Amino acid sequence: MDTLHYTSFFFITILLLLSRLLLRHRRFNPKTLPPSPPSLPFIGHLHLLKTPRNFSINSISKLYGPVVSLYLGSRHALILSSLAAAAEALIKNDTLFSNHPNFKVGQPLGYNNTTMFFTPFGPHWRNLRRLTAVELFSTRRLNLLSDIRSNEFLSLVRRMIDSSGEIELKARLFEMTYNSMSKMVVGKRFYGENLEVDIEVANRFREVIIQEGLALVFSFNPRDFFPFLGWLDLLGLGRRMERLRPKVDKFLSDDKQRRQRRNDQAAAADDDDGREAAKEEKEKKRTLVNVMLSMQETDPETYTDDLIKGQILTVLTGGTGVDGGDCKGDDAVNAEPPRDNEEGEDGD
Repeated sequence: MDTLHYTSFFFITILLLLSRLLLRHRRFNPKTLPPSPPSLPFIGHLHLLKTPRNFSINSISKLYGPVVSLYLGSRHALILSSLAAAAEALIKNDTLFSNHPNFKVGQPLGYNNTTMFFTPFGPHWRNLRRLTAVELFSTRRLNLLSDIRSNEFLSLVRRMIDSSGEIELKARLFEMTYNSMSKMVVGKRFYGENLEVDIEVANRFREVIIQEGLALVFSFNPRDFFPFLGWLDLLGLGRRMERLRPKVDKFLSDDKQRRQRRNDQAAAADDDDGREAAKEEKEKKRTLVNVMLSMQETDPETYTDDLIKGQILTVLTGGTGVDGGDCKGDDAVNAEPPRDNEEGEDGD
Protein backbone atom coordinates (compact mmCIF):
# COMPACT_ATOMS: atom_id res chain seq x y z
CA MET A 1 0.00 0.00 0.00
CA ASP A 2 2.85 2.36 0.88
CA THR A 3 4.46 1.61 -2.47
CA LEU A 4 1.25 2.63 -4.26
CA HIS A 5 1.12 5.91 -2.32
CA TYR A 6 4.75 6.71 -3.11
CA THR A 7 4.20 5.93 -6.80
CA SER A 8 1.10 8.15 -6.97
CA PHE A 9 2.92 10.96 -5.17
CA PHE A 10 5.85 10.66 -7.60
CA PHE A 11 3.65 10.92 -10.71
CA ILE A 12 1.62 13.83 -9.30
CA THR A 13 4.83 15.70 -8.50
CA ILE A 14 6.19 15.13 -12.01
CA LEU A 15 2.94 16.36 -13.58
CA LEU A 16 2.91 19.50 -11.44
CA LEU A 17 6.52 20.31 -12.33
CA LEU A 18 5.88 19.80 -16.04
CA SER A 19 2.77 21.98 -15.88
CA ARG A 20 4.74 24.73 -14.17
CA LEU A 21 7.47 24.58 -16.82
CA LEU A 22 4.94 24.73 -19.65
CA LEU A 23 3.13 27.71 -18.11
CA ARG A 24 6.41 29.54 -17.50
CA HIS A 25 7.51 28.94 -21.09
CA ARG A 26 4.26 30.37 -22.41
CA ARG A 27 4.29 33.35 -20.05
CA PHE A 28 7.79 34.44 -21.05
CA ASN A 29 7.48 33.58 -24.74
CA PRO A 30 8.39 36.85 -26.51
CA LYS A 31 6.32 36.04 -29.61
CA THR A 32 3.05 37.87 -30.09
CA LEU A 33 0.36 35.21 -30.34
CA PRO A 34 -3.27 35.41 -31.48
CA PRO A 35 -6.00 35.47 -28.81
CA SER A 36 -6.44 32.30 -26.82
CA PRO A 37 -9.11 30.92 -24.45
CA PRO A 38 -8.21 30.25 -20.81
CA SER A 39 -6.29 27.00 -20.56
CA LEU A 40 -5.85 24.31 -17.94
CA PRO A 41 -2.47 23.17 -16.60
CA PHE A 42 -0.85 20.31 -18.48
CA ILE A 43 -3.67 19.62 -20.99
CA GLY A 44 -3.96 23.19 -22.30
CA HIS A 45 -7.15 23.53 -24.37
CA LEU A 46 -7.81 19.86 -25.08
CA HIS A 47 -10.87 19.92 -22.83
CA LEU A 48 -12.51 22.49 -25.14
CA LEU A 49 -12.43 20.21 -28.20
CA LYS A 50 -15.51 18.14 -27.54
CA THR A 51 -17.13 16.04 -30.25
CA PRO A 52 -18.12 16.92 -32.86
CA ARG A 53 -14.85 18.82 -33.19
CA ASN A 54 -16.02 21.18 -35.91
CA PHE A 55 -18.82 22.47 -33.66
CA SER A 56 -16.37 23.09 -30.81
CA ILE A 57 -13.93 24.89 -33.11
CA ASN A 58 -16.74 27.00 -34.56
CA SER A 59 -17.83 28.04 -31.06
CA ILE A 60 -14.27 29.02 -30.11
CA SER A 61 -13.85 31.04 -33.32
CA LYS A 62 -17.07 32.97 -32.70
CA LEU A 63 -15.80 34.01 -29.28
CA TYR A 64 -12.14 34.79 -30.06
CA GLY A 65 -12.00 35.69 -33.75
CA PRO A 66 -10.86 34.15 -37.04
CA VAL A 67 -7.36 33.28 -35.78
CA VAL A 68 -7.11 31.57 -32.40
CA SER A 69 -4.08 30.15 -30.62
CA LEU A 70 -4.52 26.82 -28.81
CA TYR A 71 -2.28 24.60 -26.74
CA LEU A 72 -3.17 20.94 -27.25
CA GLY A 73 -1.12 19.39 -24.50
CA SER A 74 2.44 20.39 -25.39
CA ARG A 75 1.51 21.08 -29.03
CA HIS A 76 0.86 24.61 -30.24
CA ALA A 77 -1.87 24.95 -32.88
CA LEU A 78 -3.86 27.64 -34.68
CA ILE A 79 -7.52 27.71 -35.62
CA LEU A 80 -8.08 29.49 -38.94
CA SER A 81 -11.78 30.08 -39.53
CA SER A 82 -11.85 32.78 -42.20
CA LEU A 83 -10.99 32.66 -45.88
CA ALA A 84 -8.47 35.49 -45.54
CA ALA A 85 -6.66 33.82 -42.62
CA ALA A 86 -6.58 30.45 -44.38
CA ALA A 87 -5.23 32.05 -47.57
CA GLU A 88 -2.56 33.90 -45.58
CA ALA A 89 -1.35 30.67 -43.96
CA LEU A 90 -1.93 28.02 -46.62
CA ILE A 91 -1.21 30.00 -49.81
CA LYS A 92 1.01 32.97 -49.03
CA ASN A 93 3.00 31.21 -46.27
CA ASP A 94 2.34 27.62 -47.28
CA THR A 95 5.93 26.43 -46.80
CA LEU A 96 5.94 27.67 -43.21
CA PHE A 97 2.72 25.84 -42.35
CA SER A 98 3.27 22.69 -44.41
CA ASN A 99 5.00 20.62 -41.75
CA HIS A 100 3.35 18.69 -38.93
CA PRO A 101 4.39 16.71 -35.85
CA ASN A 102 5.20 13.03 -36.12
CA PHE A 103 2.14 11.12 -34.99
CA LYS A 104 2.69 7.81 -33.22
CA VAL A 105 0.48 5.92 -35.66
CA GLY A 106 2.90 6.91 -38.42
CA GLN A 107 5.49 4.38 -37.24
CA PRO A 108 3.54 1.09 -37.50
CA LEU A 109 0.82 2.05 -40.00
CA GLY A 110 2.64 4.81 -41.89
CA TYR A 111 5.64 2.61 -42.70
CA ASN A 112 8.01 4.61 -40.50
CA ASN A 113 6.51 7.97 -41.48
CA THR A 114 7.30 7.52 -45.19
CA THR A 115 3.75 7.89 -46.54
CA MET A 116 2.32 11.16 -47.81
CA PHE A 117 0.10 11.58 -44.75
CA PHE A 118 2.90 11.18 -42.20
CA THR A 119 6.17 12.13 -43.90
CA PRO A 120 7.66 15.58 -43.10
CA PHE A 121 7.40 18.31 -45.70
CA GLY A 122 10.24 18.08 -48.20
CA PRO A 123 11.27 16.56 -51.56
CA HIS A 124 9.88 13.12 -50.68
CA TRP A 125 6.49 14.57 -49.69
CA ARG A 126 6.37 16.74 -52.83
CA ASN A 127 7.15 13.75 -55.03
CA LEU A 128 4.33 11.66 -53.51
CA ARG A 129 1.91 14.57 -53.70
CA ARG A 130 2.77 15.23 -57.35
CA LEU A 131 2.35 11.56 -58.22
CA THR A 132 -1.05 11.38 -56.54
CA ALA A 133 -2.24 14.66 -58.03
CA VAL A 134 -1.24 13.71 -61.58
CA GLU A 135 -2.51 10.12 -61.52
CA LEU A 136 -5.73 10.66 -59.57
CA PHE A 137 -6.83 14.28 -59.52
CA SER A 138 -5.57 15.92 -62.70
CA THR A 139 -8.27 17.15 -65.10
CA ARG A 140 -7.23 14.63 -67.73
CA ARG A 141 -7.42 11.65 -65.36
CA LEU A 142 -10.70 12.77 -63.81
CA ASN A 143 -12.26 13.09 -67.26
CA LEU A 144 -10.82 9.76 -68.37
CA LEU A 145 -12.14 7.98 -65.27
CA SER A 146 -15.52 9.71 -65.16
CA ASP A 147 -17.22 6.39 -66.01
CA ILE A 148 -16.14 5.02 -62.63
CA ARG A 149 -17.94 7.76 -60.74
CA SER A 150 -21.00 7.58 -63.00
CA ASN A 151 -21.30 3.82 -62.58
CA GLU A 152 -20.98 4.03 -58.80
CA PHE A 153 -23.63 6.75 -58.64
CA LEU A 154 -26.01 4.70 -60.79
CA SER A 155 -25.34 1.67 -58.60
CA LEU A 156 -26.26 3.71 -55.53
CA VAL A 157 -29.49 4.92 -57.14
CA ARG A 158 -30.47 1.38 -58.17
CA ARG A 159 -29.87 0.06 -54.65
CA MET A 160 -31.98 2.85 -53.18
CA ILE A 161 -34.81 2.16 -55.64
CA ASP A 162 -34.70 -1.59 -54.97
CA SER A 163 -34.68 -1.13 -51.21
CA SER A 164 -38.08 -1.49 -49.56
CA GLY A 165 -37.11 -0.12 -46.16
CA GLU A 166 -35.25 2.78 -44.64
CA ILE A 167 -31.83 3.63 -46.07
CA GLU A 168 -28.84 4.83 -44.07
CA LEU A 169 -27.72 7.37 -46.64
CA LYS A 170 -24.47 8.26 -44.89
CA ALA A 171 -23.24 4.65 -45.10
CA ARG A 172 -24.32 4.35 -48.74
CA LEU A 173 -22.51 7.56 -49.70
CA PHE A 174 -19.38 6.33 -47.96
CA GLU A 175 -19.55 3.05 -49.91
CA MET A 176 -20.02 4.91 -53.20
CA THR A 177 -17.06 7.20 -52.47
CA TYR A 178 -14.86 4.35 -51.32
CA ASN A 179 -15.64 2.21 -54.35
CA SER A 180 -14.79 5.12 -56.65
CA MET A 181 -11.48 5.75 -54.91
CA SER A 182 -10.47 2.09 -54.62
CA LYS A 183 -11.29 1.55 -58.29
CA MET A 184 -8.90 4.37 -59.23
CA VAL A 185 -6.17 3.23 -56.83
CA VAL A 186 -6.22 -0.59 -57.02
CA GLY A 187 -8.80 -1.25 -59.76
CA LYS A 188 -11.32 -2.94 -57.46
CA ARG A 189 -14.55 -2.19 -55.64
CA PHE A 190 -15.16 -3.63 -52.18
CA TYR A 191 -18.79 -2.70 -51.43
CA GLY A 192 -22.18 -3.51 -52.91
CA GLU A 193 -23.00 -5.89 -55.73
CA ASN A 194 -20.86 -7.21 -58.60
CA LEU A 195 -17.67 -7.24 -56.55
CA GLU A 196 -14.48 -7.67 -58.55
CA VAL A 197 -12.79 -9.62 -55.75
CA ASP A 198 -13.68 -12.71 -53.75
CA ILE A 199 -16.16 -12.04 -50.98
CA GLU A 200 -13.55 -13.26 -48.49
CA VAL A 201 -11.03 -10.70 -49.77
CA ALA A 202 -13.65 -7.94 -49.64
CA ASN A 203 -14.61 -8.85 -46.07
CA ARG A 204 -10.96 -8.95 -45.01
CA PHE A 205 -10.38 -5.55 -46.62
CA ARG A 206 -13.33 -4.01 -44.80
CA GLU A 207 -12.23 -5.53 -41.50
CA VAL A 208 -8.52 -4.71 -41.68
CA ILE A 209 -8.47 -1.38 -43.56
CA ILE A 210 -11.84 0.15 -42.72
CA GLN A 211 -12.91 -1.08 -39.30
CA GLU A 212 -9.53 -1.42 -37.61
CA GLY A 213 -7.18 0.70 -39.68
CA LEU A 214 -9.26 3.85 -39.94
CA ALA A 215 -10.30 3.60 -36.30
CA LEU A 216 -6.65 3.66 -35.21
CA VAL A 217 -5.47 6.30 -37.69
CA PHE A 218 -8.10 8.76 -36.51
CA SER A 219 -8.14 7.80 -32.82
CA PHE A 220 -7.22 10.27 -30.11
CA ASN A 221 -3.79 9.22 -28.90
CA PRO A 222 -2.48 11.02 -25.79
CA ARG A 223 1.11 10.39 -26.90
CA ASP A 224 0.56 12.67 -29.92
CA PHE A 225 -0.10 15.62 -27.62
CA PHE A 226 2.31 14.66 -24.82
CA PRO A 227 5.41 13.28 -26.60
CA PHE A 228 7.31 12.95 -23.32
CA LEU A 229 4.77 10.25 -22.34
CA GLY A 230 5.67 8.17 -25.39
CA TRP A 231 6.73 5.24 -23.21
CA LEU A 232 3.30 5.14 -21.54
CA ASP A 233 0.61 3.42 -23.65
CA LEU A 234 -2.37 4.72 -21.71
CA LEU A 235 -5.19 3.57 -24.00
CA GLY A 236 -3.48 0.49 -25.41
CA LEU A 237 -3.41 2.04 -28.90
CA GLY A 238 0.26 1.20 -29.39
CA ARG A 239 -0.37 -2.50 -28.82
CA ARG A 240 -3.36 -2.44 -31.15
CA MET A 241 -1.26 -0.78 -33.88
CA GLU A 242 1.49 -3.37 -33.55
CA ARG A 243 -1.05 -6.20 -33.83
CA LEU A 244 -2.73 -4.61 -36.84
CA ARG A 245 0.46 -3.85 -38.80
CA PRO A 246 1.08 -7.48 -39.94
CA LYS A 247 -2.55 -7.80 -41.10
CA VAL A 248 -2.38 -4.59 -43.13
CA ASP A 249 1.01 -5.50 -44.53
CA LYS A 250 -0.12 -8.98 -45.63
CA PHE A 251 -3.25 -7.67 -47.32
CA LEU A 252 -1.37 -4.95 -49.21
CA SER A 253 1.48 -7.33 -50.12
CA ASP A 254 -0.95 -9.90 -51.55
CA ASP A 255 -2.71 -7.21 -53.57
CA LYS A 256 0.60 -5.84 -54.86
CA GLN A 257 1.71 -9.30 -56.00
CA ARG A 258 -1.57 -9.91 -57.83
CA ARG A 259 -1.25 -6.53 -59.51
CA GLN A 260 2.36 -7.27 -60.52
CA ARG A 261 1.29 -10.51 -62.22
CA ARG A 262 -1.46 -8.69 -64.11
CA ASN A 263 1.03 -6.03 -65.22
CA ASP A 264 3.31 -8.72 -66.64
CA GLN A 265 0.40 -10.31 -68.50
CA ALA A 266 -0.74 -6.94 -69.84
CA ALA A 267 2.79 -6.13 -71.04
CA ALA A 268 2.89 -9.42 -72.94
CA ALA A 269 -0.49 -8.69 -74.51
CA ASP A 270 0.67 -5.23 -75.62
CA ASP A 271 3.34 -6.80 -77.77
CA ASP A 272 0.61 -8.55 -79.79
CA ASP A 273 -1.89 -5.70 -80.00
CA GLY A 274 -0.86 -2.13 -80.72
CA ARG A 275 -4.23 -0.75 -81.77
CA GLU A 276 -5.20 2.75 -80.65
CA ALA A 277 -8.45 1.54 -79.08
CA ALA A 278 -6.56 -1.01 -77.02
CA LYS A 279 -4.13 1.66 -75.80
CA GLU A 280 -6.99 3.93 -74.74
CA GLU A 281 -8.68 1.08 -72.88
CA LYS A 282 -5.41 0.29 -71.14
CA GLU A 283 -5.08 3.95 -70.13
CA LYS A 284 -8.52 3.81 -68.50
CA LYS A 285 -7.62 0.67 -66.57
CA ARG A 286 -4.31 2.08 -65.35
CA THR A 287 -4.35 2.58 -61.59
CA LEU A 288 -2.08 4.33 -59.12
CA VAL A 289 -0.61 0.96 -58.17
CA ASN A 290 0.21 0.19 -61.82
CA VAL A 291 2.08 3.48 -62.12
CA MET A 292 4.10 2.95 -58.94
CA LEU A 293 4.98 -0.61 -59.94
CA SER A 294 6.27 0.70 -63.26
CA MET A 295 8.34 3.31 -61.43
CA GLN A 296 9.69 0.61 -59.14
CA GLU A 297 11.16 -1.19 -62.15
CA THR A 298 13.23 1.87 -63.09
CA ASP A 299 13.99 3.18 -59.57
CA PRO A 300 13.64 0.34 -57.03
CA GLU A 301 15.57 2.17 -54.32
CA THR A 302 13.06 5.04 -54.20
CA TYR A 303 9.84 3.16 -54.92
CA THR A 304 10.21 0.36 -52.42
CA ASP A 305 7.52 -2.17 -51.55
CA ASP A 306 6.84 -0.36 -48.27
CA LEU A 307 6.46 2.97 -50.06
CA ILE A 308 3.94 1.52 -52.52
CA LYS A 309 1.93 -0.20 -49.78
CA GLY A 310 2.01 2.92 -47.64
CA GLN A 311 0.81 5.12 -50.50
CA ILE A 312 -2.09 2.75 -51.20
CA LEU A 313 -3.10 2.87 -47.55
CA THR A 314 -2.75 6.66 -47.39
CA VAL A 315 -4.94 7.37 -50.40
CA LEU A 316 -7.60 4.84 -49.39
CA THR A 317 -7.82 6.18 -45.84
CA GLY A 318 -7.41 9.88 -46.62
CA GLY A 319 -9.42 10.29 -49.81
CA THR A 320 -12.85 9.10 -48.78
CA GLY A 321 -14.22 11.82 -46.52
CA VAL A 322 -13.85 9.78 -43.34
CA ASP A 323 -15.26 11.20 -40.13
CA GLY A 324 -11.97 11.60 -38.34
CA GLY A 325 -13.53 13.02 -35.21
CA ASP A 326 -10.26 14.22 -33.73
CA CYS A 327 -7.73 16.98 -34.06
CA LYS A 328 -5.67 15.29 -36.77
CA GLY A 329 -8.68 15.15 -39.07
CA ASP A 330 -9.51 18.86 -38.93
CA ASP A 331 -6.86 19.93 -41.44
CA ALA A 332 -9.08 22.60 -42.99
CA VAL A 333 -9.17 24.66 -39.83
CA ASN A 334 -6.28 23.42 -37.74
CA ALA A 335 -2.71 24.31 -38.60
CA GLU A 336 0.55 24.07 -36.75
CA PRO A 337 2.24 27.44 -36.31
CA PRO A 338 5.61 27.91 -38.02
CA ARG A 339 8.62 27.09 -35.91
CA ASP A 340 12.31 27.90 -36.07
CA ASN A 341 14.44 25.54 -38.13
CA GLU A 342 15.92 23.88 -35.07
CA GLU A 343 12.45 23.21 -33.68
CA GLY A 344 11.02 22.19 -37.05
CA GLU A 345 13.53 19.37 -37.33
CA ASP A 346 12.76 18.02 -33.90
CA GLY A 347 11.48 14.49 -34.29
CA ASP A 348 9.07 14.29 -31.35
